[in-house]
Amino acid sequence: MGLFGKQDKRTRREGKNDKNNKNDFAESREEKHTPATGKAENEEDLLNNFLAKIGSTSQSAAIQGSGEVPGQFPEPRPGELVEIEIPPAVEEKIIELQKITAAIEKKEPVTIDLTRTDFSKYHVPYSTTLNAAQLAAVMTTDKPVMVIAGAGSGKTRVIVHRVSWLIENGVEPQSILLLTFTRKAAKEMLGRVEMLLQDASAGKVTGGTFHSFAAYTLRKYANLLNLPPNFTIIDTGDSEDVIDLIRTEQKLNT
Repeated sequence: MGLFGKQDKRTRREGKNDKNNKNDFAESREEKHTPATGKAENEEDLLNNFLAKIGSTSQSAAIQGSGEVPGQFPEPRPGELVEIEIPPAVEEKIIELQKITAAIEKKEPVTIDLTRTDFSKYHVPYSTTLNAAQLAAVMTTDKPVMVIAGAGSGKTRVIVHRVSWLIENGVEPQSILLLTFTRKAAKEMLGRVEMLLQDASAGKVTGGTFHSFAAYTLRKYANLLNLPPNFTIIDTGDSEDVIDLIRTEQKLNT
């Protein structure tokens, strides 16, 4: 009985609110269609006043809430910045990284004299496909090359064309090693090399991930390491199972 009574009161209250809302809506419609004289406003004035009211409200709310001008970061107050003590080992690593960075920045970029190269004898149009920096990374084969480039700058294109450049300059495909972080990426790169050269011999290039190449090397020279060539590499789940088994055997899980 009490439950139904509450619902009836709420229904009557909502009906009253709906009536008020309808009256407000009717008044707003009447004001909107009133000629633009005296207190009444036309549609353009209503829109401008509405946007101005929203803008001033949101800006005042932001200022009241943060105490700062919107769009600006507050200045740190005295005592807010706490110095963190860096362990000596971490500080040594930071200094080492800074030295490496400074050494890299001091190195002059590799340049290639393109006038001495006859690109017409190559199957791949290197000079029209790559820019000067990419050509330098592709054509420098007499020493190690470190390429520093951001996303979307053509790193994969450089690697693919470097492999094709080596093959076109007489390097045996099976003596070329191409390592990436995923098997899919390595497969795609080798496929692109075959498409560039239109030669299936590019498939003889050793390509894969760092982990797969390490496993291949261990299996190939397992006898030198006193390892069986058919050793098994356990994953994370297998490692947890082995640890649980050892804990059980040693009665360490009680």
